Amino acid sequence: MSSGVVLSSGVGNRIRLLGPLGTLSYLHLASHHGFLVKDGRALERLLAVDTVLFDKTGTLTKNEQRVRRVVPMGSATVDDVVRAAAIAESRQQHPIARTILKHAEDLGVEVPTVDDFNYQIGYGISVTHDGQRIQVGSARFLEREGVALDEIQAVQREAEGQGHTLVLVAIDGVVRGAIELEAALR
Repeated sequence: MSSGVVLSSGVGNRIRLLGPLGTLSYLHLASHHGFLVKDGRALERLLAVDTVLFDKTGTLTKNEQRVRRVVPMGSATVDDVVRAAAIAESRQQHPIARTILKHAEDLGVEVPTVDDFNYQIGYGISVTHDGQRIQVGSARFLEREGVALDEIQAVQREAEGQGHTLVLVAIDGVVRGAIELEAALR
């Protein structure tokens, strides 16, 4: 004797069953793409929303940055600027340092480590390597260190206008270039 199952449902029952299953399926799919929906009422209220505000970094961006461009100054090359920045950041673990070191690795730039460094939280870092003083950090840091920023100010205004971070690189008190970082979108 064979057994079988027959499932029969009226139109109303199908709608009541398939509607929530479809929604659940889309919520599951959204969660795999990094979207979190607190509950179904939030989705229902979404139809009435006309403005969305995001209050902090990390909502729309990943907690990492990427190098948008490297701007060499004077006779410096892109590799010179990246190498100097990577030398200075070689012993640091903060996100900007990791981004610069990864970029140097991607370019195949050899980065020796240094033992003599002076890191100032929120400003920048100074190191001595092969008799040269390398300073890497913010404009505020380099100004405080007595480095003239006249040539790089246009690049700085452009980067800030786009919401990007600009890491300045000076060697022996002269700006040799900058590394522009942008947040990686989710």
